[in-house]
Amino acid sequence: MNHSAQLPPVYISPSDFERLHNIGQTGMKASPIAAELLLRELDRATLARHGTQKAVGIGTPVLFRDESTGRERKVQVVFPNEADPMAGKISILTPIGAALIGLTKGHKMAWLDGRGNRRELRVLEVDAEIEPAGYINV
Repeated sequence: MNHSAQLPPVYISPSDFERLHNIGQTGMKASPIAAELLLRELDRATLARHGTQKAVGIGTPVLFRDESTGRERKVQVVFPNEADPMAGKISILTPIGAALIGLTKGHKMAWLDGRGNRRELRVLEVDAEIEPAGYINV
């Protein structure tokens, strides 16, 4: 069954896109689940530039709720070498980081936790803006 019609739109800045794609490719050995999710999200992304669309980007503060537990967290999705979970900096090469990237307020996304359990998160607030650049399904 194809679930792509149920997936929320994803907006990625052109400056992040190439680096994220490279991280996804090189991360397949160390973090295959997260890398696969990241690459899948990039495949369906709309390239966007800073402007009017509030979407989760690298370094963007985002408040989300884990729909499985009701727990809310404010984090920033960062490159792997900048990750510090205790400081709320979540690596793009984690299932949560890959699930959050490119989402906008109100959208939900499913992800698999470290034990392989299906979870779902909902974006509650995003603190940065990007504007669609007109490129769909890169």
